Amino acid sequence: MVAKNQDKPKYQQPHDLYQLGGDEIIDERNRYYTGKYMTARDFQGEQDYFLSRHRMHNRLLHDWGIVCGLDVSPHPNPACSNRYVVVSPGVAIDCYGRELVLKEKTVVEIWEPEPVSKERLQSVEQAVQEEQSAQEAAAHEADTELQGHIGHRRRRQKHRIEGGPFLLTVEYWEEAVEWTPALYAESGCDPRQLEANRVREIACLKVHRWDRDRHAGCWPIPEEDKPRERVPCRDDCGDSDTSSPGCLEADCPCEYGVPLALVTPWYSRRRQKWEIDQESIGWEGRREVRTAPQALTHIVDYNWDHGGTVNLTELRNPEGKDGKLRIYFDRQLDKPDDREKGLGINEHTFVVTYHRLEDVSYQLQVLYSDRYPPTIENQDGSCAAVFQIHPEALRGKASIGDCILYVTLKCDFILDCHHRPVDGDHLGGKAPTGNGTAGGVFESWFIVRDDRRDHRRQKDREQQYRDEDESS
Repeated sequence: MVAKNQDKPKYQQPHDLYQLGGDEIIDERNRYYTGKYMTARDFQGEQDYFLSRHRMHNRLLHDWGIVCGLDVSPHPNPACSNRYVVVSPGVAIDCYGRELVLKEKTVVEIWEPEPVSKERLQSVEQAVQEEQSAQEAAAHEADTELQGHIGHRRRRQKHRIEGGPFLLTVEYWEEAVEWTPALYAESGCDPRQLEANRVREIACLKVHRWDRDRHAGCWPIPEEDKPRERVPCRDDCGDSDTSSPGCLEADCPCEYGVPLALVTPWYSRRRQKWEIDQESIGWEGRREVRTAPQALTHIVDYNWDHGGTVNLTELRNPEGKDGKLRIYFDRQLDKPDDREKGLGINEHTFVVTYHRLEDVSYQLQVLYSDRYPPTIENQDGSCAAVFQIHPEALRGKASIGDCILYVTLKCDFILDCHHRPVDGDHLGGKAPTGNGTAGGVFESWFIVRDDRRDHRRQKDREQQYRDEDESS
């Protein structure tokens, strides 16, 4: 399905077909009795009453946003990826409490690519080279290869040619269908006496050019050199609860629509064409209603027994745990880019601390090394976060033998491949984790028993048995 023109004449705003307003609450309902004479007004009033109450329930108890699906991705055809995106099926609730159901995958035209002049290309390339030369001249220390690559990438992104941006939303529309002859037209305006037999509810995908003043509070744009757009402060402290925005009156910062993505096309100077890739599609402003538990990602296993004991030789054995603590998930985790430094698996979200068993003061020490940062492993059907223990902590007198290790995973900042926080509350010390709500903190602990002396004794005993067998 291709949505080329979202402003089709046959679509009408809901209040054009019915007198029911977006946030209107009907306080009268039909009372039936034998012999009651009923007209279209009575049947319409029946629908209006239950629709208004159902939508008020959605708006006040579930809030508005994306319920499921409605993911936005680049067009798979390279010939179409410069102007189209693909929206997956899904459900949303708008700020009036109305359900928006997109039943099939839909291709949406974002814009008509504009030509780029040679003068603009030359000026951008010159700006990139000048900044690179200035940074190299001012550098006092030699950058690593990785830092040089990141710096080059940031310069390209800073000076690249962009279009838009464009805000993609889904909105509620209605369409009158099944026009049939009417014996009596109450309006008296249609000489053909035709009336729509049904009303079709439509989830209409709309594209708006981003406007800071119009969309303030709807979709903030984070920028490297400028402060993040903030939601405006509301001046409603003196209002009563019944008249404050978001209660009886609908609170609609995005007007009629539910925002899905902010799309920023960019011009590839190497390919000499406009592109809309994964980096062009922003997800930061997507507002989601509480996600269903089955759609959340959970911790399903870990390679130690919670509250149990692990031998130090087993922990450092290459054929065993190999000095690694592994936490397994039922869905792949997202690997954030350079702009999302506060998210993902890192030394701040995957934390391991410990203290000696004989230390009654419980003075915790952090177990971390810059050489072995926590990582993500998405391979062979296994999705895991891995904490590599430094080899020096597994041998010698300074080892973590006879210690209690505390493992903490801050799941509020760890997103899955659908950009949802992991449901990580370790309730009852059991896996899978979760309480049905995205986010949470995973906590676990276990004792590392220093069995090296027992291990050496066992080896000596086995060697003694082998020597006795050879001598006999």
